[in-house]
Amino acid sequence: MKRSYFYLMGAFCMVSLITILSACSSDNNEIEDVLTRQSTTQHVSRQTYFDIPFSDEVYVYSMHWDGDEGWKYLDNEEKEKIATIPASYGKNVSTSALILTWLDNPLMDVYHFFDHPFEKYQEMLRKEFGKNLYEEMLTRDDMGTCLLALYKALNLNADYMFINRLHGDLLYLCCMSEFNSKMTLEEMKEFGKIVIERNGASDYVGIFFPLSHIMLSAGFSPAVEILNNPEYQNFLEWGWGRVPSPDVFSEIIDDFINS
Repeated sequence: MKRSYFYLMGAFCMVSLITILSACSSDNNEIEDVLTRQSTTQHVSRQTYFDIPFSDEVYVYSMHWDGDEGWKYLDNEEKEKIATIPASYGKNVSTSALILTWLDNPLMDVYHFFDHPFEKYQEMLRKEFGKNLYEEMLTRDDMGTCLLALYKALNLNADYMFINRLHGDLLYLCCMSEFNSKMTLEEMKEFGKIVIERNGASDYVGIFFPLSHIMLSAGFSPAVEILNNPEYQNFLEWGWGRVPSPDVFSEIIDDFINS
């Protein structure tokens, strides 16, 4: 009787072991299949949410958090490798393609989780996985013109659950002084008008933040005088903090875009 019991237990353990190994093998195969998928990304390029012709110049990332199941299996080092733009890319493509490539970066969503989002956004572009793009962007004289054109072309009514996030990603790029300073004064004013239209007059932070950076780059003295106050530095550098008085600053913005 005891011998039969041990035989049964041995058989049961063997079957269980085979089942577990089979499941592990299946899981490993599934993960391996996902991770080796290099050119079959399910992600839809963010350039499709702009009312512009589709461009083949925009860099295609091998995998993306927005649409690819395999992204969640990657560790941080693998994600950064995918998100890093090769140095060979960028020299012979349009400025708009450079901008759209950055906006489509699969690690673009990272900065939202930091206490100082604008600061982190700039760090990602200047020093981390966007560095090669950034260096090429600095050489483009039409950077300001292209930023304005893309901002005007962004379709905020697109059927895309992250359209507001994409809007913010583009606005942050427009807030960087090395780029918005390449806009002409008239382009800066036009940008200001569109920002107000798209954010709504009651969204003070949504308007004040980009317009503050634009007016500083333009050297508009009424704005410069107020924004040089140290109490507003957190707002300008980090994207949050004490903002200028809506009553006073709204008039300054109005004077700027209508002067």
